[in-house]
Amino acid sequence: MTTPSSPEPSQYIVLDELQPSVELAACYDYTHDPWFRYRVPGAHFLLCKSGHIEAKTPNGHFHAKAGDLLAFRATDLNQYGTHGRTYFYEAHITFARPPKNRLTVWLDEVGPLPEHLPLGSSFDRMRQVFDTYCLNLSQRSAAAHARVISALWEMLDIMAEVAGTRPMQAHRVDEWQRARIVLGSDLTANREIQDLAKEMGLTPDHFIRRFKQRFGTSPKAYRTQAKLRHAAQMLRAGSCSIKTLAYELGFADAYSFTRAFKRYLGVLPSDVRAGEASSGVESPAVEGTQFKLNTHIIPADAGKDFYEKFHPTPRK
Repeated sequence: MTTPSSPEPSQYIVLDELQPSVELAACYDYTHDPWFRYRVPGAHFLLCKSGHIEAKTPNGHFHAKAGDLLAFRATDLNQYGTHGRTYFYEAHITFARPPKNRLTVWLDEVGPLPEHLPLGSSFDRMRQVFDTYCLNLSQRSAAAHARVISALWEMLDIMAEVAGTRPMQAHRVDEWQRARIVLGSDLTANREIQDLAKEMGLTPDHFIRRFKQRFGTSPKAYRTQAKLRHAAQMLRAGSCSIKTLAYELGFADAYSFTRAFKRYLGVLPSDVRAGEASSGVESPAVEGTQFKLNTHIIPADAGKDFYEKFHPTPRK
């Protein structure tokens, strides 16, 4: 299948449009061969640690082995099962609010979110992400919520990094996609809008207006959001202080950085840093001791009808 040259608004959602949340997480150790049929309201991820997972979706028939990640798109009927003893993680994630919740995430320089991705040496990093989901999703604290959200961005970062190293069918990046990629990279540098506008033969005002028409946000807001996503990853890794990050990313002070971080990501940067310092996920969770195996882990505020959305739509 040919990769689209740029995201179609009716099919894909780009990173700066995301309002993600983890709806369900789990870790399984199956010795039998179950087969599941269910609806996917957002996106569904399976991370295979050992064994073999088979899946049938509207987009194809997939087989995952140890070290592979499966990323299923929203659909009214999805099916998967295991063969032999299989140890794997699961996460259901909604990347946007209705009506965009069923759109597929688009990763710059990669294209649509890959449905089958062998992770290679990045598997341990991805496993830590799923451990974070399982350890924190059912907790009510702001720190636990911050850990889940920052891990979610880390997951997308790993997928983009791994998929970007794989041979893919060539696809042309148009000049507006290129401008967006430039704004989202080298985040400590001083990017001038007038320079990008000049490269495209436009005035700054015309560039800003066209960019907003294309992506639904201004160039300045897009770059700020890219900085804040990067900041969340740095805080999660414990790489530097909030004050240092604010300065390096061009914010006037730690207060303005904190205010922007809270507005965009929904949590305080101090929650992300404090949460990671106490989470224990830098070392992979000991299987079966820090969270229950073979059990759905759902948000603490999930309602009594939570599971209704996963019931498959009957075929007519």
